Amino acid sequence: MTVHLYFVDPYLQTFDAQVVCVEPRGQYFAVTLDRTAFYPTGGGQQRDTGFLSDEQTQAQVLDVLEQNGDVVHLLDRPLHGTVHGAIDWVHRFDLTQQHTGQHILSQAFVQLFDAETISVHMTEKTCTLDLPRHLSGEQHRQAEQLANQVVQSNRPVRAAFIGTDELARLPLRKPPAAKHEMVRIVEIEDFDWSPCGGTHVRATGEIGMIKVLRAERRGAEQRIEFTCGMRALHDYSSKNEAVLSLAAQLSVKDTDLAATVRTVLDEAKEQRRQLNAARSQMLDHEAERLWTASYQSDGWRIVSQVFAQRPLDDVRQLASRLREKPATVVLFALSAEKPNLVFARSGDLQLDMGALLREVSAQFGGRGGGQPELAQGGVAGGTDLAQVLGAATKSLQHA
Repeated sequence: MTVHLYFVDPYLQTFDAQVVCVEPRGQYFAVTLDRTAFYPTGGGQQRDTGFLSDEQTQAQVLDVLEQNGDVVHLLDRPLHGTVHGAIDWVHRFDLTQQHTGQHILSQAFVQLFDAETISVHMTEKTCTLDLPRHLSGEQHRQAEQLANQVVQSNRPVRAAFIGTDELARLPLRKPPAAKHEMVRIVEIEDFDWSPCGGTHVRATGEIGMIKVLRAERRGAEQRIEFTCGMRALHDYSSKNEAVLSLAAQLSVKDTDLAATVRTVLDEAKEQRRQLNAARSQMLDHEAERLWTASYQSDGWRIVSQVFAQRPLDDVRQLASRLREKPATVVLFALSAEKPNLVFARSGDLQLDMGALLREVSAQFGGRGGGQPELAQGGVAGGTDLAQVLGAATKSLQHA
C-alpha cells in the first residue's frame, strides 16, 4: 500500500520514492510508488499535477488515481528505481484553499439555515456545492459573511485519523462515507469537523477570502458556485476592470453604474417599443397599399409582389395583414441567396395554399408547404421570381 505523504504534510512539494510497479496503459504508463505526495482525484478535489523523474528521464504526471490503497501515477513515459517527485504547488495550494473554504461555507449553511451540503465539485475553473433546497440571495450573503469571519479569525485547521469510539463524541457535519476502523477527520477549530481525505490549509487565514458567485436552480436543489483565495482575487480584479471600463464609457462613477445601466436599458426598451409601433404602422399602410393596387380575378383579389432586401418576417407580417381582407390571395416572393415564397389566403376562401406552394416550388427546383391558409417555402437560387408568381397565378385561375 502506498504511503500517502500528503496526509502527513499537505505542504510537502518534493519527495523521493521507489517504483513498485510499472504497467503500460494504452500509450501511457501506470506507475505505482512506495510513497507519494501526489494527491489522487477524490472527495470532490482534483488530482495534483507535476513531474516524476528517475536518473534517466523526467515524466509528466498526467493523472493520479487511487486503486485498492495504492496511488497510481499515469505518466507519458516509464520510470524505474528511485524517483524524485515535484508537485505543481500553485495548482495544489489553489485546490487546498478551495477545499478548506468549501468546508467552512458548508458549515455556515448548516449553522445558519440547517442546509446540509449534498455534493461538492471542485475543478481548476469552478467550485460548487449543492444544497437540498433553495435559499435566497440574502441567505447566501449571510452564509458568506459567517464564512469570512471564520477565515479572518485565522483558526487552526487540523487533520487526524480517529477511531470509532472517539468519532462518536465529535459533532460531525456529516457521517463518514464508509465504515473504517480509523477515519480521517479535518477539524476547523471550534467550527467544523468533517470526514475528509483531501488537502487543507494550516489555518483559515491562508484561504484569503470566500466569495459566493451565483446560485442555480437544479430541480428541488440549489447549486452554489463559490471561489476562494487567489481565485477570488482574480475574479474581483476582472469584474472591477469591467465595471471601471463601463463606467468610463458611460461617463459616470462606478458607484452609479448600476442605476445608469438600468436607465439606459429602460430608455432602450422604450425606443424599441416606439420603433416596433412605427414599424407596425408602416406595415399596415404598406399592406393597404398593396391590397388597393391588387387586381381581381373570379371575385378574388390577388396580391402578388416580389420583394428584395426585406426581412422575411416583414414579408410574413404583410401576408398576415392581407389575410384579414375579404376574398384575398397573397403570393409573395423574397429575393435572396435562397429565395423564399410566402402564399396566403383570407379565411373566406377555400383554396389550399400549402398544396399550391408545393406544386409551384417543385416546378422551380424548390420545396415547401404549410397549411391551407398560410404556406412558406423556397425555390432554387437565381430563379426568376416573377415567373414563379406568374405560374402560381395561372394555377389559381385554373383551379
